[in-house]
Amino acid sequence: MSTAFAGTIHLLMRDGPRVGQRIAFTGNHIRFGRAADNDAILGLDAVSRHHGCLEYANGNWTLRVEGRHAVRVNGRGLGRRPRALQNHDMVSVGGTPLFEVLIEAAAAADNGTSPPEETSAQVRPRFSRRAALWMGIVGYLLFMTGLVIFFMTLRSGPAEGPTALTPLTAANITDIVRRPLPPEQPYAAHVDAALARARPLAERLDARPDKLYETYNAYRQAMAWAPDHRLAEGRDILAYHDVRQQLTDAVTTLYVDGYQHFMSHQYDAAEEAFVELLTLYPEANSPVYQSVEALLSETRSRRSASRKSRRRGLF
Repeated sequence: MSTAFAGTIHLLMRDGPRVGQRIAFTGNHIRFGRAADNDAILGLDAVSRHHGCLEYANGNWTLRVEGRHAVRVNGRGLGRRPRALQNHDMVSVGGTPLFEVLIEAAAAADNGTSPPEETSAQVRPRFSRRAALWMGIVGYLLFMTGLVIFFMTLRSGPAEGPTALTPLTAANITDIVRRPLPPEQPYAAHVDAALARARPLAERLDARPDKLYETYNAYRQAMAWAPDHRLAEGRDILAYHDVRQQLTDAVTTLYVDGYQHFMSHQYDAAEEAFVELLTLYPEANSPVYQSVEALLSETRSRRSASRKSRRRGLF
């Protein structure tokens, strides 16, 4: 099978300067990221300058990640190995969609079929809009039903302050995680000691991701003790920003996943995400940590109440 791509792939942009637009590409290699020299330019801070690429070979489009930040396809995490893409796959970072992949034309080209007649092309969008309308109505009804059940559960379940269950937004989490330590009296020996801890940890993060917070905190301490402009540039400040971004992405992803499972009454999955987050980010005085503790406590309480109700034969 030829590796040439005879059709056109479209990206429906969910982020960046062309958000909402459907962009057509005819090449076999599409790069995406924040830099202006990418084919698909994105604006999200969590996206690297050159974050990844879409490649066409042997009749398939695949997604390959070049940066360190977490990429998800249809909500599932993507590692270092390339991932085959299907029509309508949604690519996102954390909980924020980047673009939707539309490759129907590619499938038609590889199968040797001729493009549909113009009359069929005119009918399909009308059907899609009608289907989208019904899906929107059904989704709205399901959402409202879930909301009613959620508030009924709050009323019938264990008493809990409303602010304890108010979720944080991605912007809240980013602001909290990136909050610097209060500046200390400049002391070179403390700066050197903190950097001596941070540098070897940063070099081994790929093998020891559990050291992410420890690495970040060592850099934060160095920043707090450093005289003005001591760490304003160079490899230490670049490593600090990279580690900080990795930690922010990981905390945001786990928080969003856990809360979505919590709202869907998938309490085992919610507990797993919340426990992993508390292990990854053990900053007990942080509002993020305290919010996760409250959600974890409520998750366990509701799971216990649900199991008791089932045993009584109420469900």
